Amino acid sequence: ANRAKSTFLANMSHELRTPLTAIIGYSELLQELSARDGFSKYASRLKKIEVSAHQLLSIISGVLDLSKIEAGRMELFQETFDLHDVIVQVLDIAETLIAQQDNKLTLAIDPEIGQIHADSSKVRQILLNLLSNAAKFTRNGNISLTARMERRDDAGLGAYWLVIEVADDGIGMSSARMESLFEPFIQADASTTKQYGGTGLGLSISRSFAQMMQGTLTAQSEPDQGSIFTLTLP
Repeated sequence: ANRAKSTFLANMSHELRTPLTAIIGYSELLQELSARDGFSKYASRLKKIEVSAHQLLSIISGVLDLSKIEAGRMELFQETFDLHDVIVQVLDIAETLIAQQDNKLTLAIDPEIGQIHADSSKVRQILLNLLSNAAKFTRNGNISLTARMERRDDAGLGAYWLVIEVADDGIGMSSARMESLFEPFIQADASTTKQYGGTGLGLSISRSFAQMMQGTLTAQSEPDQGSIFTLTLP
């Protein structure tokens, strides 16, 4: 039954992702054409189409990713890449989501961080999930993304780990709610699903991705004081 479910989810996700990818591609093309031909007033509306399509694609991808994780079929593709490039790609989508809630974004990226060795696609998805989560539960507030290298003596002599933090001053959550925060289909409070939307998959998948890369994803939070999510990678 589980195998049949996973096969169905994979096929359904593929069928939905194909037209969505086309929508994203054409919206990007139209943004370029409108800017070139002097119709820049349409750019913001086209950007909203692109961002909304990315949000839907993220939900569909989350369902597919979860089925792969549960079946033990999620693959890891380690490579050397520039973290700054990945952050730029993430912000292209996340900045619009953050601005929609009248939030301000602050960046503090250590310029010494250059090439890292990890799965770039999974790092990108984790960061997008964390920033989207922060934007969802913060209104007229502040969101920050920081990245630095940190020495971990417990991980071996001279070992430095990448530490990325996403912090917000949104609604936060209690310690009791945090116990199930990283479980699939669970949000900090069941009532938030109706108010804020979401499937409750993003954080669960993000932690699984971090663990696949031998890293960790942790959270700190207090009600009405915001949250801090910390991703560490070797």
